[in-house]
Amino acid sequence: TDLLNKHTEAFPSTESIIEALNITLEENIAQFGDLVTKQIEGTAMGPSHACSYADAAADYAIDQKVMSDNNRFHQFISLWARLRDDIYCAWIGTEEDLRLFDTWLNGLHPRLKFTLEYSTEGTIFLDLFVSTGTDNSIKTKIYSKPCDSHAYLLPTSCHPAHICKNIPIGVMKRVRRNCSEEADFTLAKTEYSQYLRHR
Repeated sequence: TDLLNKHTEAFPSTESIIEALNITLEENIAQFGDLVTKQIEGTAMGPSHACSYADAAADYAIDQKVMSDNNRFHQFISLWARLRDDIYCAWIGTEEDLRLFDTWLNGLHPRLKFTLEYSTEGTIFLDLFVSTGTDNSIKTKIYSKPCDSHAYLLPTSCHPAHICKNIPIGVMKRVRRNCSEEADFTLAKTEYSQYLRHR
């Protein structure tokens, strides 16, 4: 409510917003065939506010505590980035400190559990492989999971023609944006061109 009380508009009131959120969060009814269920924990993924709610909750439950000066591991975090439930942390402490931080992090909230994946060579974050360049700069290249079939819409799809025509443009923009090094871009451009041709 502290954040909501900062808004300058008198309508809707903070109380009204809280009541609406409580209704949508507590009355999550779903139907699967003949089975009607009510979700009693967490937030449903269907409502339009679910991601915002989950982000706000994670910011409060995790991000603010991680970046607090009260966190004894804060000094080892040179970068903390989170998108929904994916976190990238550039760590400058020891491996032992990293493992202790992981234990501390997993103790912040009883319903939130984190999996630690790390490497001195680089790591995966969303659709990027992130590593350190020779000058200690952040270096990125595009990444896709081994199970990614790259099943782009077929040109014979019933979607409007401009949608299918723009897919190669969008894919190549993403490849260009995600590859910070020219050599990585050249390899990825060839690879993703083949994915597009196979469709």
